[in-house]
Amino acid sequence: MKRRRDLLAALFLLPLFLYLLLFVLLPTLDTLAISLQHRVNYGPRQFAGLANYVRLTANPMMPSIAGFTFLQLASAVAITQALALSLALGAARLGRRLAHSPRTALLPAIGIVAAVFLYRGFEPGFSAARFQMFLIDFPLLSLLPFEERWRIAGSLAHWADTLGAVREFAGFTFCVYLLGALALPRDVLDAARVDGGPAWRRLWTVTLPLLAPTVLFATVTDLLRAIQMLDQPQILLSESLGEGSSTGLIYLIEVSFREGLFGYAAAIVVASYVVVALPAALLGNNGVRWLRGKGWLNPANRMP
Repeated sequence: MKRRRDLLAALFLLPLFLYLLLFVLLPTLDTLAISLQHRVNYGPRQFAGLANYVRLTANPMMPSIAGFTFLQLASAVAITQALALSLALGAARLGRRLAHSPRTALLPAIGIVAAVFLYRGFEPGFSAARFQMFLIDFPLLSLLPFEERWRIAGSLAHWADTLGAVREFAGFTFCVYLLGALALPRDVLDAARVDGGPAWRRLWTVTLPLLAPTVLFATVTDLLRAIQMLDQPQILLSESLGEGSSTGLIYLIEVSFREGLFGYAAAIVVASYVVVALPAALLGNNGVRWLRGKGWLNPANRMP
């Protein structure tokens, strides 16, 4: 009976293993192999060793591209997390206060509908461009020449990307944090409130440790979505704006599909994977443990 149960479990997981093998492991190994080769367009492959990685480290454009990409990711993810977490905790607290009122039975649904509206209510691809057009036509800047206004708008390309990303990500992240906040154990929250102390300390020592898995999931999800942002930086990027708004994904597309340097592009992909995977692994292994170690669940941190 046990062997039959194990066989059924293995058959149930077989499609997942096949998916990971065909669409994750094999493409990753193929990308790693291409990064060690010299391949132009779809021509023959020639072994190049670490030449593509040496070229990547010697590229003078990489510091500015990596710096802007990191700034874009950090600002977009941080602002989205702070905004969504604040709104979710406020909505959950209001919902618990009004939980016994029959007139507010649909209050959680209102928040979810609002989050979906924020996520799909506007066309995300042109929000950043609209922001820059607003800056160009802003009345206080109308006295300046058009070239000067365009230069000022170009210097704010990063914040235009960030605002567009926050507007696009905040709805989904709010739903995630709202579900996590509504699932918090009431007895632990009430015990921490009885212990006394300011609200910010209860947030740091109780709420965040309990929400640690939710924080990890939301942060990694928003990070992956921010890495894949292409339309907004591509809309903002032009010769007038310069290379200040060029991200790693845009540079990867230019190198691979426009210049046809697939070996060099594969090296960029491998390097980007390492840069993203190491912080994610560090956060996954130590982030939840650190938050819980700092939390109210640790008796050494309880309020006197």
